[in-house]
Amino acid sequence: MTTHSHPKFREEKPADGLHAVFASLLAQEGIGEPEEFYAKACGSVGATKAEPKDVMAFSGGLRQYRSKPDAGWKAGLFISALINSSDHQHFVLAATGAGQPMDYIGFRNEKNLVIIGHAGSRLGWEMKNGSIYVDGNAGNEAGGKMADGKIWVQGDAGERAGIGMRGGMLHIKGKHGKEAGHARQGGTIVVGAEQNSKPLPASAVMDTIEEMTAPARNSRTQGAAHSHSDAAPQPAMMPLGENIYMEASIKALKEH
Repeated sequence: MTTHSHPKFREEKPADGLHAVFASLLAQEGIGEPEEFYAKACGSVGATKAEPKDVMAFSGGLRQYRSKPDAGWKAGLFISALINSSDHQHFVLAATGAGQPMDYIGFRNEKNLVIIGHAGSRLGWEMKNGSIYVDGNAGNEAGGKMADGKIWVQGDAGERAGIGMRGGMLHIKGKHGKEAGHARQGGTIVVGAEQNSKPLPASAVMDTIEEMTAPARNSRTQGAAHSHSDAAPQPAMMPLGENIYMEASIKALKEH
């Protein structure tokens, strides 16, 4: 069976193609339910298999959609569709690039996410497995209806954290709003830093860094093998705009 990727991904840089697909979805009228939009997004990106660095670059360029109705929650669902349809397991998202917190980041997640900045409402909603680490605050209903996996929120969480939770672990380092754990059927909610649980296993963040910098690192290593220079090797760097968030992820890890 032949699969056809969206033409924008063949014509342009991958991150530009992602913006084109997302803009076309925003332009469609009558998609008012999160599940419906997520299904549409999955249908649009299912064959693209976006790379982690492209998803990160896309997440860092969402300010242009601030005036669009419902762009906040639709961006979160679109990114979730990209991640869930990808063959990769580790992602870093630049939530600060949206200009406002994105809702539904990690919707039905099974991967490992590092979110730099604040997450909006329904972080990890219906999460199936994997891990989500937020280097900031989370909005209302974080971890709602999650079945398994782990979520770490380094700041505060809004109201009804862990609502309808069935399994997994939600760790809120800061404060939380009212009705935390409402209708919870299972799982664990940890508040504060009193537990022995690290905000994020070092291996998960470092796997993210290793996977996303490997091409640049390998290229530099191969080049050095053919060079007779005695100069000290330089660290692999991501392109400007992406490297910023990689450094932020490393900083978040070192501080915890």
